[in-house]
Amino acid sequence: MVLLSACASYNPVVALDKAQKKWEDKKIKKSCQFLERINQDNFARLDKKQKYRFINLRVKCNYYLGKKPRLQIKVSSPWLEYSQALFSIQYTVSTTRAVAILKKVLKKFPREDEILYRLGLIYYLDERFTHGCTLLQQANRLDNYQDARYILNLGRCYLGWGKLDKISDLFQKLVRKGINHNKIKQGIRIIKKAKSISRLFSVPVMQEIRKIKFAVKKKEMVNILSGLNFVIAKYPHVPVIYYIKAVIHMRMGERAKAVVALKRVLVLDKKDADALFLLGYLHWQSRNLEKSEKYLHRSLQFNPLNARTYLVLKNIYDKSGDFSQAAIYLQKFIHLVGEEKKNTLYGELAELTVKAGKLKQAASIYEKIISRSDDKEIFSALLGLAEIHYRLSQTQLDRVVFHRKKAVELVKKASKIKGANPKLAILKKKLGIKEEFEESENDLKNNLKIEGAKELKDDNMF
Repeated sequence: MVLLSACASYNPVVALDKAQKKWEDKKIKKSCQFLERINQDNFARLDKKQKYRFINLRVKCNYYLGKKPRLQIKVSSPWLEYSQALFSIQYTVSTTRAVAILKKVLKKFPREDEILYRLGLIYYLDERFTHGCTLLQQANRLDNYQDARYILNLGRCYLGWGKLDKISDLFQKLVRKGINHNKIKQGIRIIKKAKSISRLFSVPVMQEIRKIKFAVKKKEMVNILSGLNFVIAKYPHVPVIYYIKAVIHMRMGERAKAVVALKRVLVLDKKDADALFLLGYLHWQSRNLEKSEKYLHRSLQFNPLNARTYLVLKNIYDKSGDFSQAAIYLQKFIHLVGEEKKNTLYGELAELTVKAGKLKQAASIYEKIISRSDDKEIFSALLGLAEIHYRLSQTQLDRVVFHRKKAVELVKKASKIKGANPKLAILKKKLGIKEEFEESENDLKNNLKIEGAKELKDDNMF
């Protein structure tokens, strides 16, 4: 009885979160053990999304552990029908029964987002893209599935349906916090696939393009240009050929000719994100910031997952003194790059945030660096955070002592990593911290006076 009451009182949300985490870590048995703590009594304490998550995990657990396709607790509609549909999908090859169950329950609950999503997913995987995408769009309209799982599956559905223009707008939602890098890479692959589909040409054109690309890899630039002009004369309406020509001119240092070729690409395809990016980049190199900014923003409309675009925009805003915008675009760039590159970029983000006058926000970035980086990055972060506390001590008069104390603590920690550093020395002077050699010299003088010894001077050495 004690065991049963403990199980009944166990927090189901905690159990579900732990089960989800263990499942993601490939610890299936452990995951399913945590799931067992959710029974008929505490299932009612889960919210709608959590109930669907529980059923998803329960179905997978039963299958992997070789159990019967039963939920093991009594639930009402629509969770009962939802579980029946999932068990049918998991335990049989056919999706016919699952579709029938989900269509029936949708008549009773026409705005149930998870049911719409699941049925749409079945249709999409069955390559019935019109039905699948329509249902997924309806789930999107309910605004309950703005997460990476939903966005990527709808993007794949659009790809199959041939609605390539819809993908870029949809994937804008991936450029935000909380989306892991693996999901970003999946999105990039979908965009590349969409691009390759949009660039499908006749076999003779594709053969010419392959020859040109092979020659570019071998760096035979001068020879390529003469052959390329011959190909352009044969196929004047193929944008990718002009794009390759622009790349060749760029490699030869001929920026003006590259710009002309890229503008020709845009005449033929105004939505070519690569051409727009290169135009933005070339104008950035020429220090024409206004034109560069315009092209780069247009490029992001058609490919929001090109990390380099955000980096160049960061450089533009940094150069023009708009540090707040520079920080925003650097944050987006950080979000899109791999985890191993992020630590080195957070220091720059913190510096831009300080320049933008957002000291508290910068302090939290420095604290993150200190908690997760190596000594070199920690040293710079300690100095940056100490400088923020020193500046706050100058403005927050009611907390002067607190901020100065924090600044001194951080400076002392930095000194242990690297004693001699010009910035560290300046900060010590601001805070009135004496260098260690000065303190040692004074201590020696005091000791000499106490012991009655004669103080040594330079002339005593001769």
